[in-house]
Amino acid sequence: MTFHSVFLVFLAGLAFFSEAASPDSADSEHPLFIKILDSVRGSPAPNVPVKLYKEAADGSWELLNSKQTNDNGELHELTTKEQFVAGIYKIELDTASYWKRLGLNPFHHHADV
Repeated sequence: MTFHSVFLVFLAGLAFFSEAASPDSADSEHPLFIKILDSVRGSPAPNVPVKLYKEAADGSWELLNSKQTNDNGELHELTTKEQFVAGIYKIELDTASYWKRLGLNPFHHHADV
């Protein structure tokens, strides 16, 4: 029970001392943030190709942008707030290229989110 109490105090402290990013920060221009983790190795997945698609009126997928994650497995500038309008989006992660670079045979060639 002591552990749970200490843990709850820790969480309360995090909530109290956490600050949200101001609306004027650089990330407010890029509303979509991607973070890819290699759960096998327990580390970020760098240089993973990422594609952003938007569903068109006819049901097809229109490619909006394509970039790679940085050394921390993060991708901040995939779209801007002006481009990110209401709609249905799909993100495609090229997991095959990541695993092949590590010398492993990929189970899935890509993951769609």
